Amino acid sequence: MKPHSPVFFYFKRSFCRVEKLAVQELLDSPQLRIHEVHQVRWLAIYRAVDTIYCSQDALSTFFHNERDATAQGYAKKLSQKEFVHATYLLMDLLPLITKLSLFFQRKDLDLPLSPVQVNLCMKDLQRLNYYGAGHVYARA
Repeated sequence: MKPHSPVFFYFKRSFCRVEKLAVQELLDSPQLRIHEVHQVRWLAIYRAVDTIYCSQDALSTFFHNERDATAQGYAKKLSQKEFVHATYLLMDLLPLITKLSLFFQRKDLDLPLSPVQVNLCMKDLQRLNYYGAGHVYARA
């Protein structure tokens, strides 16, 4: 999950880079801000991964057009199948885990429902593993 965080720092250090990311408009990508990944707030990872997922084309175009070595490294990283697969896998898993986590964070938590929520999450994860993403979200 860490590979998504350096992209945040690349843009955080430069207003000009953020301005150049306006290529999102040209590619009809959503205008998203790059979010930092916080290891202690692991559910915040979803926002960071979602940003990269929704802006892959814009980010790829941006990094390929930049000339510095860091940008070229990110361009290469974003095009690696392992990175793309990890991003898509996280986009499938994180909503399911986030839903369960939010259940346990409720102030009016009903503990007897906990096993039911855990079982629902497990079934969704098993369905995801067996059928793929389309079948998991059909139940929601």
